[in-house]
Amino acid sequence: MIDDVIERLALQRLVIIHGASGIGKSSLVRAGVLPKLARQHLRHGEAWLTCSIRPSGGPLWNLAKELARLDGSENDLDTISRIVRQLSQRNATLSLVANSLENLRGRTLCILVDQFEELFRFAKETSREEAACFVDLLARQIDVPNSSAAHSSGQGGRAEGRELSTQSAHVILTMRSEFLGECTRFNGLAEAINRVQYLVPRMDYHELVRAICRPAIIYGGEVSGPLADQLIAEADGQGDELPLIQHGLMLLWDEASSHNQTGEIVLKPRQLETAEGLASLLSKHADTVTAEAATSQVMKKAVERIFRALTELNAEGQAIRRPQKFRELVAVSGIDEDALRPIIEALRADGVSFLTPYPPTPIEPDTIVDISHEALIRRWKSIADKNEGWLQREFRDGLIWRSLVEQAESLLSSRPHLLSAATTEARSQWFRDQSEPWANRYGGHWSRVQALLDESEAAVRRQVEEVDQRRQEKEELRLERERRAAAERVAEEHQLRTRAERELSRRRLRYTIVLSAAALLFLLAAVLAFYLSQEATRARIEAERAREIAERAQSDAVLQAQVAKFKAEDADREKQRTQDALSAAQEANAKLNAALTQAQQTQASSGEVVAENRGVSDLLEALKTNTNPYQAAVLGQSIAALGAKITSKQMAVAVDRLVDLLDDSNDPSVQNAFSQSLEAIAQASKQVEATQVFVRRLESALTNALDVGSKIAIAPALQIASSKLGRQDAERAAATIANELSPFIQEFTFTQAEQVATILLRNISETDDPNAQSVRALESVALKLSPSAAQDLARQISSRGLSGKLERVLLALRKGRTSDVSSKLICIGDSTSRNQQCPPEAIRLPCGTDIRNWAKQTQCQILDTKKLADTSGGACGYAIFRVQCSEGR
Repeated sequence: MIDDVIERLALQRLVIIHGASGIGKSSLVRAGVLPKLARQHLRHGEAWLTCSIRPSGGPLWNLAKELARLDGSENDLDTISRIVRQLSQRNATLSLVANSLENLRGRTLCILVDQFEELFRFAKETSREEAACFVDLLARQIDVPNSSAAHSSGQGGRAEGRELSTQSAHVILTMRSEFLGECTRFNGLAEAINRVQYLVPRMDYHELVRAICRPAIIYGGEVSGPLADQLIAEADGQGDELPLIQHGLMLLWDEASSHNQTGEIVLKPRQLETAEGLASLLSKHADTVTAEAATSQVMKKAVERIFRALTELNAEGQAIRRPQKFRELVAVSGIDEDALRPIIEALRADGVSFLTPYPPTPIEPDTIVDISHEALIRRWKSIADKNEGWLQREFRDGLIWRSLVEQAESLLSSRPHLLSAATTEARSQWFRDQSEPWANRYGGHWSRVQALLDESEAAVRRQVEEVDQRRQEKEELRLERERRAAAERVAEEHQLRTRAERELSRRRLRYTIVLSAAALLFLLAAVLAFYLSQEATRARIEAERAREIAERAQSDAVLQAQVAKFKAEDADREKQRTQDALSAAQEANAKLNAALTQAQQTQASSGEVVAENRGVSDLLEALKTNTNPYQAAVLGQSIAALGAKITSKQMAVAVDRLVDLLDDSNDPSVQNAFSQSLEAIAQASKQVEATQVFVRRLESALTNALDVGSKIAIAPALQIASSKLGRQDAERAAATIANELSPFIQEFTFTQAEQVATILLRNISETDDPNAQSVRALESVALKLSPSAAQDLARQISSRGLSGKLERVLLALRKGRTSDVSSKLICIGDSTSRNQQCPPEAIRLPCGTDIRNWAKQTQCQILDTKKLADTSGGACGYAIFRVQCSEGR
């Protein structure tokens, strides 16, 4: 290979060496071609100079700087600028420019342009004009006459007889083969490559063995044959075999040298096995070096940032190097120059060589720092890990920044699209870890994104304040209702007490009058008895009459008792009729529930039909603009039918819209419809990221919902979705549900209490260690259940084997069944009407009272209703309701 390159260089003055990454292009030139050329010229006593440049940072300036160094004017900026102007002239050649320099005149010059693919990045990001000028300068090398070519061609040997002519400039380019297509961007470059290219072949087995074993022999050691075979086998097919073998041998040699006592070093396979294989040697070495160089968290973060700055993914998704100036690394690292310099020095030190330039080249602010070989990018786990590697983090952060920049552009429109509360919190935390120099790598607009986050945070604060204000207003309204109810109870008690006192006073007065009259009569009778003895006979007659009156009174009492008995029998018959009516009402309610279930199934199937004919985007657009809650619920069912296709972003839009519509309604039927839609989406969600978004949105909605019915409607879907993410998420969701529903337990209706009991029991039964707050909440809910619901809950606890864990809940259920549950009559109507139909024992409410809201506020259950028309022509009719209330209501 060395002789082939030298022969081509002698003929053409320009050779373009290309091959795969890690194939050994630079090593072929630096360790093979250039040393052999040096030996040939020294053998003939000819002067020979060489220099090496890379295109990044400015190819013409870099070349001029190297020529000035060879001429002895390395720090003379005027000389460097003059050489740049000479190289930029239209007909300039390297030989002419070299001969214009005093110390280069008449001497052979060989220039190595390493990693020529950097020129394409320079043309794209900095200056295409300078890149094109540099390409023209190199292309003119092919047309420069070579006086030694004809002479050499007449000699019988190959490279041994073909040497570089004096007083000429020769150029060797190295480039990765995958960049050959980029060469068509410059006129003449593709044609030049077709004439002077050399594709580096892969080393065969014997060449690899020689490359592994000979350096050890030179230094007085030995690499055993089995170890050489093992190194070749492990590196075979990995694409970075030469860098991996080279670095692995260096580490094994250093390790053996540190423990060698005999003076002769022999490397054997067990040393590679102890190091856990060739692939891990490079990664572990990089971890060790960075751990020693970065001793604090700030410095470790700086190491991550500089390697993220020095790597990127190309259009094909391949990890490649991204050279940076030292001052650019200082800007993105988060630490100052004095703190970063020792880290860079440790990473480019002898025996490490992870970064270039190698010592003793000083590191200046404009010095180009680069990763020495892409094998480090592909083999170091800290960079290459597919999930949490630095390269993947950089890629994800870049996507986040571009999305924020795109969303920030909406601030310029009349309808800015701000971030949601959860996104604002996450992105604000993420934004604090970034820097403006880093952002410039992905298009900049730092101030615009900062404005987006500031306005989003302000909007979130306003939303929180509005929610707090609404909650406070609701609390004040509840307290006001309680105060009014308390005042009404006090007034009613005072009225009853006053009425009782008046009745007692009337009875006392009546008794006093009677007793006084009796005493007076007795006194008169005693006075007159002496004088009116003749009235004795008449008195006896009166006594007989009085006895007859007493007998008649006794007969009347017996008759009244019989009448009372008849009335009691009538009351029993009325009670039986009431129970029959209640049974009929319960049967009708069961039929209504069955109809609602069938309607919900029809609604779900209709959602599937809609989903078959419409895409996710169409459904989301329809959901955004639809204000009918039942139609929105059907659209939610349709989105659930496409659960496997919906993305996390689309999931966020759908959940936010459904929750907003749910929060705007306190109608139980609407809440039930949205609950069914959310449960369907939770069941259908297949993507982990979409499910995570669904759970976070529902947790936020559950916390922000003001109506207890909305909270109960959200809870089942949150429970189902969180269980898909694992035990930790399910337990957190269970704690959130218990925490959000506990403050409202005393306001629950029988139906709400039964729903919440089912949710809490499911949370408790799905974990080995039930959440204490969930158990306490279930215990409180047990006291609010109707007798039939309490019996059903007790049976479920027993059937699931939870009697031991929920002993206190069972006690609460027994207490609830034995507590006083009263049945009352409620009469709504105008008491001044002539046709008053309200029973005297009924509680009277004014015209227009909504019995359902009244029952919800007083925690009573409506058992049956009886509607009576007012035939007196009044504006208000009558409605009599029988309700069942818990103790104290």
